[in-house]
Amino acid sequence: MNNYKVSSNKIINKNNSILYDAFNPNNISFLFEKIQQKLYKLLQDKTKKGIHCITPHELLNIALHLTDHKSGESIIERLNQIVDLHINTAIKVNSTGYMARQFSSVIPVSAIYDVVNSLCPQPASFYECGPLPNVADKIIAEKFAKFLGWENSNYGMISTSGASLANLTAVITARNNKYPNIWKKGNADQKNLVPTIAIGTDAHFSVSRIAGIIGLGQDNIILLPLNAQRQICIKQAKQILNKAHKNGKDIFCIIAAAGSTSIGAIDPLKELSELAIKYKAWFHVDAAHSGSFLVSDQLRNRVAGLTYADSFCLDAHKTLFVPAACTLLFYKNGDKTKHTFPIQASYVTEEFEDEITKFESGTKNFECTKRPSILNLWVVWSLYGQQFFATKLNLLVKTTFQAYKYLQTLDNFETLHKPESNILCFRYLPNEKKLSKEKLNYLQLKIRDKIRDEGRYFISKVDLDHITALRIVIMNHEISMDDIADLTKHIETAANSILKTF
Repeated sequence: MNNYKVSSNKIINKNNSILYDAFNPNNISFLFEKIQQKLYKLLQDKTKKGIHCITPHELLNIALHLTDHKSGESIIERLNQIVDLHINTAIKVNSTGYMARQFSSVIPVSAIYDVVNSLCPQPASFYECGPLPNVADKIIAEKFAKFLGWENSNYGMISTSGASLANLTAVITARNNKYPNIWKKGNADQKNLVPTIAIGTDAHFSVSRIAGIIGLGQDNIILLPLNAQRQICIKQAKQILNKAHKNGKDIFCIIAAAGSTSIGAIDPLKELSELAIKYKAWFHVDAAHSGSFLVSDQLRNRVAGLTYADSFCLDAHKTLFVPAACTLLFYKNGDKTKHTFPIQASYVTEEFEDEITKFESGTKNFECTKRPSILNLWVVWSLYGQQFFATKLNLLVKTTFQAYKYLQTLDNFETLHKPESNILCFRYLPNEKKLSKEKLNYLQLKIRDKIRDEGRYFISKVDLDHITALRIVIMNHEISMDDIADLTKHIETAANSILKTF
């Protein structure tokens, strides 16, 4: 049975088997044309939309129908339904109503290039199979090294699939450099000293579970308290680390944040690096969110302390606006990566280093077959340049600060921090009712739910020391103060409706 419709009065591949149909360039071109029309409509749509939360059971039934080949639809009809389902259930990142999380609308050309990546694969870990991504790694690393003042040093950079993997890889590097025998023998051999990691209380959950993953044990994490700005408090950190050291803890890695997930706080990086030096510890920074500020002359000073890090990572799929997952993991001393994953394999590695092996990241990376996500970033940089990224970042941070100042003028709103990035947390406080702490927290949660269910705006919530707050993340450069003002009106209306039920 022919599954393709007539195009230009000619039936495509009427007599071929379904296998050859699936690979026929004419058929693929026809499918691309159909998808292109839908994507053009998606990018054109300026309707204010939040998110459409279909129930899992309902979505499962729809997807099962599309998986069942007894339903009789042609391939074109089925593809149309699948693409429509994907678009309808996806986060509306292109809408000015979307302010919930750190997912961004991607730069369109980088998404188009993703098709090239998929149809012309270049697995990125080894040069022989992926020459272009390995070269692109070096080009992007050089760009950032200049921002850090590292250009004359022995720096290194690898790309990974997400900051969770990057943070884990950096800590493994730190551990293996501090304890040379641990890779083979499985213990630190430190004469009763206990290997320990120190992290901030607001550290991302991917950081807090590293100790469990690599076998150190969650009990061997030192939690460093925060100050009023929700940054690691240096005064208390000094006291806690000193006490831990006296109690036999060998602090081999201190992890800070440059752009915490909760509010976008940037820890005092230089001071923490000095503490790391004192305890002969590795200093790693999870800069997944705000590390990209390095590209902006206006914002770079906020993360200037990254130059003191032994390693740090940033998510290009967050604040450099390319498809996920594209994370850059930087090392101040690239030679240290030789100890990260010391096991080699003859089918991918060479006994002697040459020009090609110097460009490869496979031996420094947990991933073997790895999507060349770095190319999405390199392509945009090549086409538009550094200033393109800086302009968008500057605008997002400026809009967030304007939103902060605006909320401070409203009677029923309370801001919980001065934003350091494009993340802002706040609460709605009803003047006419005195609510307990529990009910006030519950009100914020119900406001978030009601706003989400209305479908016009999508915002998130976060708990800060048992205080529930509403949270917006400005990722769309088209969001204006008119949108912020309209959102606050919807929040107030939602709150008044909810309060009637209290």
